[in-house]
Amino acid sequence: MVARVTEMIVQPGRAEEFCRLVKTVVIPLLSTQPGFVDCLVMQLEREHRVAVAISLWKAESDAKRYERRLFPRVALVLQPLLETDPVVKMFDLCLTAAGQPAVANRERQSPAAA
Repeated sequence: MVARVTEMIVQPGRAEEFCRLVKTVVIPLLSTQPGFVDCLVMQLEREHRVAVAISLWKAESDAKRYERRLFPRVALVLQPLLETDPVVKMFDLCLTAAGQPAVANRERQSPAAA
C-alpha cells in the first residue's frame, strides 16, 4: 500500500472554499479510481492556508495511474484557490494505526522478499 502526500498553500480567505471543492469534486473523482483506498485532508490548526492531503492506494501502480491520468485535472480545478503548485511525495505504507503491517506492495518487493 502507498500513500500519496500532497502539500498545498491555499490563498488567503479561500480555505473554506478549498475544503468544499475537495469534498464535492476531488474526493468523488478519487473514489472512481482503481486501487483508491481512502483520503485524509488536513489543515494546520492556526493557519488553515496550509493543507495536506494523504491519499492511500492499494499499489504504487494505482497511485501512478492517478498521477498520470487524473491529477492534472484535479490540479487544474484546485489551481485558482492555491498560491503555489501542489508538492507531491509518495510513501510506502509500512504500518497501520492498529499496529499491523500494511498490505504488502508486491510491485516494490524484491524477488527475495516475495
